[in-house]
Amino acid sequence: MNKADLELERQLEDLVVHATRNAITGAGKFAVALSGGSDSGLMAALTGTKHTITVRLPYGEMYDEFSDALHTASELGIENHHIVTPEHWRFDEVMRKALPLVGRPTSHFSIFPLYLVFERLSQEGFDSLVFGDGPDEAMCGYVRCLAMDHIYNAPAKIDTFHHYQSLFEKLPSFWEMYSRFSGYPEEVLQPLMEGETLLRGMGKVEMVLTRSDVGGICDIFGKHFGIQIIRPYMAAEVDRFMFDLPDHLKIHDYWGKYLMRRVASRYVPLKIVWRRRKMGGPVYPVNLLQGWMEKGEFNKERYLAYQNEILQSTS
Repeated sequence: MNKADLELERQLEDLVVHATRNAITGAGKFAVALSGGSDSGLMAALTGTKHTITVRLPYGEMYDEFSDALHTASELGIENHHIVTPEHWRFDEVMRKALPLVGRPTSHFSIFPLYLVFERLSQEGFDSLVFGDGPDEAMCGYVRCLAMDHIYNAPAKIDTFHHYQSLFEKLPSFWEMYSRFSGYPEEVLQPLMEGETLLRGMGKVEMVLTRSDVGGICDIFGKHFGIQIIRPYMAAEVDRFMFDLPDHLKIHDYWGKYLMRRVASRYVPLKIVWRRRKMGGPVYPVNLLQGWMEKGEFNKERYLAYQNEILQSTS
């Protein structure tokens, strides 16, 4: 880290601290959605919250990050760590309540547990819920972003390929490849990515498309249950600063949102900040528990068809 990079790190920390303090002013009784990752952990630390809430999915390492969330809560001395453990016998009941609110099918496997989170908060008299959303989109924190960076940017840094850079000119356009990784149509991605560096292009995609999808569902549930959604990282000044950071401070040595991790490392246990295997979520194992495994654990066809059936029956 050179002097200029360290100054950007200081500015980022100051912006996040200030935005978080402003965001929770007047929040009433609030909880922090603690996933077990560094972004939500930093929110828990900076808000000084007495309440966190975590979804527990006891279906193996791929799905369950409860132990990491528990470790963060313990290290931060949080008094009340609320646990939501989805019970599959409620899956159909909840989906038939949640989907008409959303009004459309979603490819995300998180809709069931997220509804339960808001239901629980409402039952326990909470006013607000603080999310750690923001850095994954603005600073390329998703694994698909790391994969794209590896394919398009890493070869230029590897001596073996020094005289063979022309090989990589044959790769598809950014938006063609990112369409395969993200599932978004090429024609939707092209105007967002064309003319941008790879990382800025991916950032625009995630900030425009991914946020409106997953974040929009949380907004709907929050409104339905009377829970205010607070996202300090997405305060305009923080969001813009994150997006405008140099590429090498977003992805470094296969760490996404690198500079934010450095900030978080001063507040959150290091084993949480510098953890490679993180699923994100909560990702409920729908196919596994519904017996829809013909095309694999994460295929969306049966899941989407099921949602369409619900929406048609309630229209």
